[in-house]
Amino acid sequence: MKNPDLCSTRDLCEHRRGRHDIIMSILAAAQKGAILSKIIEKANLNTAQAEAYLTELESRNFLSKHRMPGEKSIVWKTTSKGLTVIEACQKCARLADKPS
Repeated sequence: MKNPDLCSTRDLCEHRRGRHDIIMSILAAAQKGAILSKIIEKANLNTAQAEAYLTELESRNFLSKHRMPGEKSIVWKTTSKGLTVIEACQKCARLADKPS
């Protein structure tokens, strides 16, 4: 007999975030500028994952990185292209949620 309190592997997979959700979390976290630790916290990633996503998003010009004068930390900021991506995804989400 199956225990209803335990999730199957399939159930767990349905609740995993997709790549799109992770990218949106990163872009949203960096809208006003954010250091790596803040992005890791907001997007719920480990350091290796965050660095891989940040590198890719920077290469696509969705994010830019800046070092503040006299500071060691790099600040990541969502670019205008990244903001356009956020707006487009929000619009798609609204359209998908509308009843037909």
